Amino acid sequence: MPGFTMFTMVFMLLIRFRLGLKRGYGDETNNFVD
Repeated sequence: MPGFTMFTMVFMLLIRFRLGLKRGYGDETNNFVD
């Protein structure tokens, strides 16, 4: 299903973007979680 593939690609991009924001804005948050 092409629609499902597009949804998966967008979903992966969103996750990657959010992870990038977390890494970019605050390492102290990651340290706190660990």
